[in-house]
Amino acid sequence: MLIRYLSKEKFEWLLSDHGLYIGSAAGQSDPKEGLYDSSTITKALKHRMGDVNQDLFSRLDDLNENLMQLNRKDNYLSSWFAGVTETAEMWNEYGSDGVALISDEQLLISLLPEPITNASSFYEIAYSDQKKSIAMNEPLKFKEEKYRHEKEFRLVVDMNRYSKLTGFDREQFGTVYADGKPSYENDLFTCCMSEQGKRQSHRVIKTKGDGYVIAYDLNRIIKQIRLHPSASKDDFLKVEERLKQAQLDVTVQVSTLRTIER
Repeated sequence: MLIRYLSKEKFEWLLSDHGLYIGSAAGQSDPKEGLYDSSTITKALKHRMGDVNQDLFSRLDDLNENLMQLNRKDNYLSSWFAGVTETAEMWNEYGSDGVALISDEQLLISLLPEPITNASSFYEIAYSDQKKSIAMNEPLKFKEEKYRHEKEFRLVVDMNRYSKLTGFDREQFGTVYADGKPSYENDLFTCCMSEQGKRQSHRVIKTKGDGYVIAYDLNRIIKQIRLHPSASKDDFLKVEERLKQAQLDVTVQVSTLRTIER
């Protein structure tokens, strides 16, 4: 089971967007998201070689730092709680006045629309301070141990790659040319994409503020909606009515942490 806790405001955004919002790694509430020790390589080299060329080591550190920061800016996330049951801590932190969306990994993965599938990854987060500090290859797969209670499962979309494959938002990410053609018009570059994916590449995602909205079918990925533990009967009725307005046929339940009379 996957749970996404949303405040009342973010729940309203979800319904208005008709899709799932993703935000950049650099813009997450965790200020260390995607960060690691960018001098990891030079430390290893110094250990083996000694201080051969300090200027070269310094330049390599700068290069790795820049690559790390670009990775944080280019990758966009949707985070879910992969716990078996709800927790009061997660409600208080992320959805104290809102709702929890209930889904599962299979739905989130299988219903991700093409061709976003060609620029995405799914991670069950590992919590280790030591591994995070050296996670150069998969920096978005590790978080500090203090976040262990979040039991995070996340969708990661490399928007730079998506732009190169499709031409979407190329004003933001620039254009790469291959054999005199933009990459998204070169069959050798786009051969990983299906014809359907090529046709709908600009319809399955849209820009919103500093992030993007993926056109997931909310009726299919949301199995149930649960109201926050302190919800009233009036809250329950308002959510049901709002779902009808949004044309979502999703069952509404109260939080398992508290039962209210309907």
